[in-house]
Amino acid sequence: MNAKKVPQLFVATGATKWGDPQNFPWTMGWQPNYQSEGRIYAAYILKNYPNGKIAALWQNDDAGKDQMKGVRDGLGEKAGMIIADKSYEVSDPTIDSQIVALKDSGADIFMTWAAPKGAAQAIRKVGNLAGSRCISSATCRHRSPRFSSRPASTMPRASSRLPI
Repeated sequence: MNAKKVPQLFVATGATKWGDPQNFPWTMGWQPNYQSEGRIYAAYILKNYPNGKIAALWQNDDAGKDQMKGVRDGLGEKAGMIIADKSYEVSDPTIDSQIVALKDSGADIFMTWAAPKGAAQAIRKVGNLAGSRCISSATCRHRSPRFSSRPASTMPRASSRLPI
């Protein structure tokens, strides 16, 4: 549509490529890009869990790659806090093996960016493994169930925290 100079307003994606007026001058995204979102989560982790060890599960597409780049960029010199990450394909029947591998990494923070099916599977599996809780955004993506055995009552509260 850009080649035909047809405006695409408020594209419902945070993919970084759509916020590129040099290459896509007729496209304007609606929401903040995924890299910015990842940097926001990194800032939260640095402030609240400066010694945390992060395991991340991300969807193997532009969104997942952008979000992981944002987290790494946001962590800056502390990007080594990410001790394990696994991607998954939307077509994967289950993500259980990735969750188990991430759990075995020794991380105490689990982050995931997933479409609804993957998010539901991640919440269920992490809950089964750790009896954890989940921070969720207003979108369909669920983030940061804790892997640790730390009691939920000692974890910082967030207004969007949902028990699972």
